[in-house]
Amino acid sequence: LKRDTEHFNKFMADRKIKDMAELYVYFATQLDKYARKNGKRSIYWAERLDPKAGVTHKMPTDMIAMDWRSRFPESIQVRRNLDLGHSVVNAAWTPYYQVNLTWEHLEDMLGRETAPAMFVHQKQTQRKWYTPREVYSRDPHVFFTDLVVIEPKDHGKILGAQMTSWESGGEIQLTALRRPLAAMAERLWNLGAGQMFEQFEERMLDADKKLSLLVEPLEPFKWGEIDNYEINE
Repeated sequence: LKRDTEHFNKFMADRKIKDMAELYVYFATQLDKYARKNGKRSIYWAERLDPKAGVTHKMPTDMIAMDWRSRFPESIQVRRNLDLGHSVVNAAWTPYYQVNLTWEHLEDMLGRETAPAMFVHQKQTQRKWYTPREVYSRDPHVFFTDLVVIEPKDHGKILGAQMTSWESGGEIQLTALRRPLAAMAERLWNLGAGQMFEQFEERMLDADKKLSLLVEPLEPFKWGEIDNYEINE
């Protein structure tokens, strides 16, 4: 719908929708009804519940909040989402975002316990990549270091975690994500193991060698290669 057209204004008036924030909630609610009718649950990116964005009313509470806003302390919304009745997937920037990955950065990070900061956004330093040790150290019930820790009574509402990769070519994903993903999976599936990272790392490296034996004969992208795939119009 284009704004300020006759059709748009009639659509908003007929449904008593006063602004774009309410239109967003209306649209999401219709999609959620369709999903539930077909035996599914909806997931939405949780920033739209940010009061600063003008959304002060509830989304359907059966919708799962993909909670990623943890780059800065003031942006964390998970506590509010839980209080509104949503289940949550922990997709927090720290340490589950892997963005703008480059071969040069990966080379610089190999063997590091803590990856260096990579770029500055809005006067605050952000990270592009998190090491297996950093991912392994994170409990999925913790958001933004230790600033928000979900109480045991709400643990059942945290459905799990997701590692998200943006703004990188497909050629780098297998190399960049295979070890951090293994660390995340270990923590999600085996929270009560209580093992040190060094114990996990030994098993991870052994499994990684076996993975290489399976993957390398298939000749996927090799270290340093760039995906130059182009769509011919």
